[in-house]
Amino acid sequence: MNNASGITSRYNPLQAEVQYRDGLLIAILAARPVRLKNLTSIVVGHHLILVDDVYWLVFEAGEVKNARHIEVPVPIALTPYLDEYLNEYRPKLLMDNQTDRLWVSRFGALTDGSIRHQIKKRTEVAFGKAVNPHLFRDCAATSIAIHDPEHVWITANILGHNTLATSQKYYDQSRMLEAGRHFQSHIISLRKNLNAEAARPYKPAH
Repeated sequence: MNNASGITSRYNPLQAEVQYRDGLLIAILAARPVRLKNLTSIVVGHHLILVDDVYWLVFEAGEVKNARHIEVPVPIALTPYLDEYLNEYRPKLLMDNQTDRLWVSRFGALTDGSIRHQIKKRTEVAFGKAVNPHLFRDCAATSIAIHDPEHVWITANILGHNTLATSQKYYDQSRMLEAGRHFQSHIISLRKNLNAEAARPYKPAH
């Protein structure tokens, strides 16, 4: 998004707007990893609501796969980006089309397939490996398991699950990672000690 302004392409006069939109798509999905169906269906003023300078994502139970109501704030760090997208980039992308959907192109509202394609294309260019939208959900849970294992149970709320079964999976994963780190640390310590002993002058036993 920061590099979108001023981008030009003779093949696509809306290249800057497309890049900004894709960047915002990825940023919101990384921060609030909702399912692709809900991400695609976001309607401005209905699912995306501005309350006291904070954007909220709101999905009724009937709109969610497991019938669980979702109501979460979008990180404040993304507020200026959403403002700029809604006020500048989105109207240019829409051209003469009319839709209340958040994610649009010059042909109208983006479909699930279009969003999946754009996210995979952008992440492959950036990281050398395409990341599909569903993997963002796994990444969020794994990040918690690795960096904050004591609170791994919050993954149920973040991912909108009705049970703690998935949280248990990531909790087990965090324990395995912790064990692996401990073992690796022990091996490194042993190796350092052996190298230090080998470097000492030889002293014959008496």
